Parts: sequence; C-alpha cells; structure tokens
Amino acid sequence: MIFKNWSCERIFLVVAMIVGTILIFLTPPMCTPDENCHFLNSYAFSTGQFTPSVKDGKVGKYIRNDIINFVDGYNGKYTSNFGVEYTFQEMYFNSHLQVSDRSGSFYESRLLNANPFTYTFSTLGILAGKALLRLWGSGFDTPYNLLIFAKIGNFIFFLIAGYLALKGAVCMKKTMLLLLLMPMTLYLGASVSYDAILIAGSLWFFSVFMRLYLAPDEYVIDKNDIIQTMICAFVLITVKQVMIPFLLLLFLIDKKKFGGTKKYVCCIVAVILIGVICYLCPTIINGISKNDIVTEYEINSLKQKNYIIDNPINFFVILLRSIKEQRIFYMQGFYGSLGLQDTNFPIPISVISLIFLFMVSVFEMCKVDYVKIRCKVLNIFAILISILGMFYETYIGWTANIAGIGVDTVTGIQGRYFIPIYIFIFISFMNKKLVKSKNRTGRVIDCVVDCFVLLGAIWTVIIIFLRYWN
Repeated sequence: MIFKNWSCERIFLVVAMIVGTILIFLTPPMCTPDENCHFLNSYAFSTGQFTPSVKDGKVGKYIRNDIINFVDGYNGKYTSNFGVEYTFQEMYFNSHLQVSDRSGSFYESRLLNANPFTYTFSTLGILAGKALLRLWGSGFDTPYNLLIFAKIGNFIFFLIAGYLALKGAVCMKKTMLLLLLMPMTLYLGASVSYDAILIAGSLWFFSVFMRLYLAPDEYVIDKNDIIQTMICAFVLITVKQVMIPFLLLLFLIDKKKFGGTKKYVCCIVAVILIGVICYLCPTIINGISKNDIVTEYEINSLKQKNYIIDNPINFFVILLRSIKEQRIFYMQGFYGSLGLQDTNFPIPISVISLIFLFMVSVFEMCKVDYVKIRCKVLNIFAILISILGMFYETYIGWTANIAGIGVDTVTGIQGRYFIPIYIFIFISFMNKKLVKSKNRTGRVIDCVVDCFVLLGAIWTVIIIFLRYWN
C-alpha cells in the first residue's frame, strides 16, 4: 500500500494540507461557487455589520470601495472563458499593492442578508488576517490578502472536522476518506464557501452519531462526546437548514448511555437552544433591520411559494423531472466540477471514481453489525425531507428569480449539495449478514483507496493549473 501503516486521519491530514494549501493560492479570485457573496458577507461581519442596512429603500451593507472593485472585477472574469489566464504578476500585485484609500460605499445585494453564524470561520480568518497584516505593515490588508485569510479560516475548520470525523469513526472510514479527499470536496475545503464547513461538519456528525449509537450498552457519553455533538449541530443548523432532520437521529441513542435522564434532557435542550440562538434569532433580527422592505427577490419567492401551494403534485413532478434531466450534471458536480461549474474532469475519471466510491461504501456498509429498523426508517425520512427541502428552497429562491415562476425544472441545484447527504444513505442498508467480507478483499480495497486518494489529489492540482495558468 502507498500509505503503509498510516491511519485514515493521518492520510487525510497530510494530503488535504498539501493540496488544500496549494489550491488556496493557485485558484484565482472569485473562481469558486458564489465566492463573491461569501467573501463580502465574511468581510462585512468582520467589521461588525451583523445585520443588513437600509438606504433609499435598498438593502445592503457598507463595503470598502477597493473590495467592491476587486470583487466586481473578478466576478465572472473566468466563467467559461478559457482564453483568460491568471498570472503570477497579477497575484503578486494583488497581494503587495498597499491600501491607501479606505473609503466605503453602500453595496446593495440581497446576498448580504445572511446569518452571521454561517460565516463564523471565514470571518475569524479575516479578523486574524487583519491582526497579522498590521504586524507586517500599514496597508497590506488588501482585498486579495483578506480573501486568502478567509479561505484559511474555513480550511482550518475543514481540516479539524475531517480529522476528528475519521479519528472517531467506528464504521465507513474509507468512504469518509474518499469523500473528504474527493476533488470537489478538496476544492471547496480550500475556498471561502460555507460548503467546506457543511461537508466536513456533516461527516463529523455521522461519525459521532454512529460511534454513540453502536457503542455497547455500558458506554457512558462524556463531555467530549457532547461538545462534538453540539459543534456538529451548530454547523448543520446554521449552514444548511435542510440538514436539520438528521439531528433527529440523536433521539435513537439509548438514554442509558447518558448516565441519567437529566443529562439526556439537557443535551436535547442544548441542541434546541443552538437552533433558537444561531438561526431563529438572526433571522428575526435581520427581518426587523430591513424595516419591512420587500425586495423583488422576495416577491418572486412568495409567488413561487403560492404556486407550489396551489400545485403541490406538480411540484413533485418538477422535482423528479429535474433529477432525471440533470442527473449527469449532478454526478459531475458531485465528484469534481471545479471553477464556476465550468471545469470538469475527464468523464472516464469521474465515472470510474464514482463507481469505486459506491463499491467501497457498500463493502463498508456490510461490515456494520446491527442497525435497528427504526433507525433505518428515520434515516430514510431525514434523507427524503432534506432532498425535498433542498429542491424546495432552490425552486422558490434561485429558480423563481432566474428562470421564472412555475417553470418545469428546478435550476440552481448542484452536485456538491448531495455530498453531505451521501454517507447517510448507507445507514438504512447496514447489515453484516449481507456479505461475509474477507480480509484479503479489505486489503485490496485499502490499496486501491490509497491510489484513488493520491491520483485524485494530483489530478485536482493539475486541472486547476492547466485551467487558469496555461
């Protein structure tokens, strides 16, 4: 094996640190999905603007002019434009030309009406960057440098969450390793996108839940278990609310493992409080801050909601049609549709990699001793509700404002949205009786996994380099 005697968490940490660090600097600005709004939100929160501002009937925030120009200048610059290259000279001057004018302007955008907790780690990255750049000298807090530190903030959480997920895993370790080091995941992990947080956080939650659920009856949940569960709950609640149904799985953990009813109830209350404080409160406060201003975006979303209410059956038809017509797009985006969905891997690589991922998942699924029927059923319910919520939110939000009201497909769904859900699918099929795996088969899979991890990492760097630098 390539990584002989290496644990999965060690492989992840080494490969992710090397590849992720390269991608942070190799990827041009505004070349990851929705990077413009993610960066602007992170910057705004780093200046203490936790709620949207209203000016002349418009909703937005106050942003430094050089940051506005930087974002607008790069946003869409490379999209499907393979003739435009990024140069070392451009990167160098973006980093070293000191800021002299710090004046700001009101920047109108519905995308700035976000939950501040969603951008916790990228905002902390910017704050740390501002402090460190002051030590370097005056004016080096350039838009590019702040963007790099926002990416680093996300990347650090991605590394920690991925490492702890693998370290504490009692099942599906190889599957998690392949997911964490998949090109799409690595690319997002080295970005300012909150998808980096969500993917690592969801895998961490899966690892914690399965460890506690499969633990023997005499196991007693300790403070470390509770802290990890609370952090995972924080991520799922604040980043992507469609993942909240998976938190219901926590009710399946035997109360005896908590060491008493009081501790069990306290944990439930803690999760609820996280939801109230970190999601409901910011949502309510943001609504109040807007002074009852209704944007065109919200009007279209309301119209789309009413359309679904009036045509509920038709919405399910639209959902199924969207999955059928865009399945190839979803699969490509699941494995590795880099850049702004315009830089895909060669089809043979994607197909072989996805088939291998599925084979490893099935093999590991069949090594789990026993999962109760009620857990399998509740898990299927959570998956269906999450997918339905994903399509619903996109249809009333993105589709309504881009494609129109009542259109026959959901536009805006991307393959990366399914990465956090993927591993949960196999909970409902776990059964050691299905396959009697042999050690020899396991050794072969370990060897092939190592190869796929290494080749995927190398391919990711090469693809990005060829796409933007040559």
